[in-house]
Amino acid sequence: VDSVESELGRLAKVIRVRCSIESWILIGLCAERSERCDNPEKRLKEFLGRKGRRVATKSKALYERLAEEIDIEKLKKYSNGFRKFLEAISHLNVLV
Repeated sequence: VDSVESELGRLAKVIRVRCSIESWILIGLCAERSERCDNPEKRLKEFLGRKGRRVATKSKALYERLAEEIDIEKLKKYSNGFRKFLEAISHLNVLV
């Protein structure tokens, strides 16, 4: 944190996320209601397979497509980690 603060010239905020991005995707796609599912990467692959989508996980292109389908309100409701992440970046005026 100290090195980030000195590099940025301002206070840095560290967010400890205890889940994987797959957990957030599963919650946002209404396939899970908790960040604490076992092996979220495997669960995502199984979920997509049931939907007829045979794809490799950990694919940037896949995750970009899934981001368009995510229910952000449901994700905010069921994911404490995602809410904390949003709070931490809410002051940024940066478009990614």
